[in-house]
Amino acid sequence: MLATAFFDNSDFLEYIRLLAKLHVGIEEGWDEMPQAEALREQMDEPGSRLSREEIMSVNGISADFYSLTDNSPQEVLPMTADVMADLNAGLQARKSGELNKALEILRKNAAYVPAASLAYLRGRVWLDAGEYSLALTFLERASELDPNNANYRYLTLHSLSLSDPAHGAERARAVLANPEGNPPELVIKAADILSGQSRSRPADQSRQELKSLIPIVQNSVFRMEASGEDETRLELLGDAHRIIDYCSKG
Repeated sequence: MLATAFFDNSDFLEYIRLLAKLHVGIEEGWDEMPQAEALREQMDEPGSRLSREEIMSVNGISADFYSLTDNSPQEVLPMTADVMADLNAGLQARKSGELNKALEILRKNAAYVPAASLAYLRGRVWLDAGEYSLALTFLERASELDPNNANYRYLTLHSLSLSDPAHGAERARAVLANPEGNPPELVIKAADILSGQSRSRPADQSRQELKSLIPIVQNSVFRMEASGEDETRLELLGDAHRIIDYCSKG
């Protein structure tokens, strides 16, 4: 089977999802308990249908999961022209849908990439795969390692809203409770999540919340304009105006 087809194989994806849960068990110390054994039994069926190449990919992804809990100090090797070319090839592979190749290239060059960046890039691969819970795992790690990176936090919130909408809304409200203490892009994303979920809530509650979002988003737009971000983040600025327009009609 071609490596590009791995992510189209439901058995491969199911095995990876279960493997991710097992790694949580290892991290939390219940990997020898009955629920972990139940997970391993669940993994047997999809695992029995994986090709040799898919099993090799699974082993690599398992190593990626272990990296999430590796807190040992690691020296980042100096970037070389060859490594940069290889990493750029990995980025192009992700953009063209060759997701397994993208992960392999990141793994091969992991020693040259800071841990936060590596977690982020792996999260982006899983986000492109539509595996939002897996993406969230890596993006949360990136945000933990580099909490001042607004883009990491933005994509973490985005992935959370897709993998667990209720929890995503809860975190969005926490961001909006302190808009000045959060980057404008994160505030706008939080408002986008709540405005997008408004149709599922009672009309009166939804209308009140939507109206409350307008001044918050307007202030975030002003902050972007005052810092010059509006010149480089045109798509985000467009999202903000769309949210304001929607909330005004709510």
